[in-house]
Amino acid sequence: MIPDPICSLFSQALETVEHLFLLCAWTKEVWLNPCFNLTVNSSGITRMDKWLTEVLSLDRDTPSRELTAEVLWTIWKARNAQIFQGRIPDPPTIVQSALTQHKNYMRWNPCSDKQSNAPAIIPERWKLPDRGKLKFNIDGSRVEGASMGSVAGVCRDSTGALELYCTCWKKQISSG
Repeated sequence: MIPDPICSLFSQALETVEHLFLLCAWTKEVWLNPCFNLTVNSSGITRMDKWLTEVLSLDRDTPSRELTAEVLWTIWKARNAQIFQGRIPDPPTIVQSALTQHKNYMRWNPCSDKQSNAPAIIPERWKLPDRGKLKFNIDGSRVEGASMGSVAGVCRDSTGALELYCTCWKKQISSG
């Protein structure tokens, strides 16, 4: 986690999962590449899992599950390279990297001979709150022996829309 929840590249929005993988200007450019040809509608995306299920169940030509996973993984690595090494993400390079990884996957995994676009069965673990209610999910992290830790939370309404995102870093108080 980083101490600032704002998009590390353009500083124009909260860096939610949806923003990082779908809504940021550079990730939209990745998905619009003719190899994937997925238009990401900013107003229609409220939850990443919902978008993923919808994309994988479309009847038209869409990337296979494996290729979609490669693109998401490559976006994640490019985002981390930007944060930790200062490398600005380059959408054409990300596309090429994902395609190369996918090609290798298809070559070396004999079970992956057929590219299936059948609907993904993704068990839904997180449930939307009832209408008029909010659900706040939190998580924390600390490396043993470190003097700092962090806690982050996401609050969503009954439609799954993000209501609040917060993060907090706290210096550990030592005894003695």
